[in-house]
Amino acid sequence: MMLHAIKQQMLLGASTKVLSDRIWLLETLTNISTYTNEVKYPEEFQGKTFEIGAKISTHVLSLTRADLSYLVRMDASDLFFISGEVDPTTKEVELTYLGKSGAPIWHWRDAFYLRASEGLVFEGNKQEVLTSVGIYLENRIVLGVFNGKISYVEKFIKVDDLRGKISSAAVEGKITVEELERFIDRMFFLNHMTEVCAPTMTARSLLSDPENTKIKQAFLEQHKDDINDPLVAKQLEDELKKKDKAWIGDDASARFFNALGGKSWDIHRKKMFLTTGSIENFTSGTGSYVFVPNSLMEGWTIEDFPMRCNEIRKGSYGRGTETAKGGAETKWLMRIFQDLSITEDDCGTTRGIYVDFNLVDIKLCIGRIVLEGNRQIEITPENKSQFDKKIVKLRSPQTCETKNGLCFECVGRRYKTLNSRAIGIESINITSRFMLLNMKNMHGTTIETTELNLADVFF
Repeated sequence: MMLHAIKQQMLLGASTKVLSDRIWLLETLTNISTYTNEVKYPEEFQGKTFEIGAKISTHVLSLTRADLSYLVRMDASDLFFISGEVDPTTKEVELTYLGKSGAPIWHWRDAFYLRASEGLVFEGNKQEVLTSVGIYLENRIVLGVFNGKISYVEKFIKVDDLRGKISSAAVEGKITVEELERFIDRMFFLNHMTEVCAPTMTARSLLSDPENTKIKQAFLEQHKDDINDPLVAKQLEDELKKKDKAWIGDDASARFFNALGGKSWDIHRKKMFLTTGSIENFTSGTGSYVFVPNSLMEGWTIEDFPMRCNEIRKGSYGRGTETAKGGAETKWLMRIFQDLSITEDDCGTTRGIYVDFNLVDIKLCIGRIVLEGNRQIEITPENKSQFDKKIVKLRSPQTCETKNGLCFECVGRRYKTLNSRAIGIESINITSRFMLLNMKNMHGTTIETTELNLADVFF
């Protein structure tokens, strides 16, 4: 549905202060009316019917949140927004009619045409794009802090898609640390709004397909002798999950489940409504599994109680031991690199190492220096194609000649752009990643199978 011109005017005219007000956003996108200004109609307008876009005047003294909400509810019925300045003589303000209350002012999917302007830049130098209320709010709230340095994202923003753009802009010095901090703050603010577009609970999400119980019972009867084989159990789990996804279908909660990916379907909903599934024995290195048929909704049985307890213990034990191991590895790396830092701009060496970009992803070397005779060329996103799929000589920390440290030219200029000198801080990112993966295991795992072609492995 296309957004009405009057409502579009209200949306585009909202200040940064207004868009930073969570109550204002909730009131415009939902039916919440607790905090909306409520005033009485002027007598001459009592009982009158208005068309959307019609204007009336009222005394601003009766408005309590005009500085933030720009919304006015007349007699708990009709909605208006403030569309003009307060008259200094009459103390009246002009209001524009939006429609009856009881429905959102706009839906996050409402579409409208948006023109480029100061602080609003589109990819490919486009002057106009077809966008939606939700996408516009995401851009204004989150990317508005960059004042046009990051181009308008024309689809729903995914953090992974955005991370590359912002990290590249930071490395190239296009955005400041202060802007990055404000961006992070805005992203956290946006978390408060997710329930509007992706509700986590609906009437349909509280159950699953009733047919799943019959399917499970028939499968267990057929495979009562080999159900503990994880490959057999996976056949049942896959069938039940397929039915569950069809059950949710296009329900509003699907946006939430799909956003979490496999974790939602393979772990959360599977264990809650379908089946607990295969649980690996607690004993280290056994590789054996026991199938627990009941879902959490169906309840625990005496027979399955030991395996459920073991699974809980295994998650806690694994998280504890692997976290401790990750901490020990972090300390080990820090002992090696804690005294190593970047101490000068350029050691002046002409030595380097040869790198084959047929084998190495050149994106990992953005900011590194290529040696071509007496020339030193920085690899950038713009010129990387001239070095890709070639063997080139790179300045390297391995050949750096700086005394008591390293230089920015051998390590890579992105370190200088980010003013990062402590090498040890970068090295512990490796062990931190291992710790994160092991901590995630506590929240549940799923069985996956991979087909291998032995001819590809051995020949």
